[in-house]
Parts: sequence; structure tokens; C-alpha cells
Amino acid sequence: MKKDVKLIKFTTGEEVVCEIVKTYGDVIEFKNGLTMVFNGQGIQAIPFSMNIEDNEVIVVNISQVQFQATPRKDLLEQYQQQFSGIIAPTKSLIT
Repeated sequence: MKKDVKLIKFTTGEEVVCEIVKTYGDVIEFKNGLTMVFNGQGIQAIPFSMNIEDNEVIVVNISQVQFQATPRKDLLEQYQQQFSGIIAPTKSLIT
């Protein structure tokens, strides 16, 4: 089953790349959220909430969401790498 990975921007300004579990009524359920932060050298993914377990479903009222969209390819790759359990080689050449 293919995961529905989206970028959600909240009314607080936070942007989260996450797997949408389901949307119904005025609620969005998602899990495995990552927030992208600039660490001085590039973008780094950190857990949206460090106090919950992986795969824990978070329920958010749609009124707290500005928009949801498909994340950029590099963010999507980083997200998939984080949650795949497989360590992928870097894209640089080995000499």
C-alpha cells in the first residue's frame, strides 16, 4: 500500500511532512511527522513531536491547517529514508 505523504502547513507557521492516515469531517489524522529545520548547513528533518512514538496517530482540527501539498522531491526522499528502515547510500560517487 502506497503511503500518502504530504506537507502540512499549520496556522502557527510550522510545516510538517507526514503520512496522512485519513481525513474526515473537520479532522486530519497523520503519523510520523517530521519538521524541517535549517541547521546552518542545510535542511534537517526532526520529529514533529519528540514525545510520542513512531506511528502514533495525531489528530488535528482542519481549522489549524493553512494548506497541504505534495512535498518537494528532496524532502520526500529524506522522509522515506527516515521511515523505511533501509539505509540508502548517498548520491555521491565513491572514488
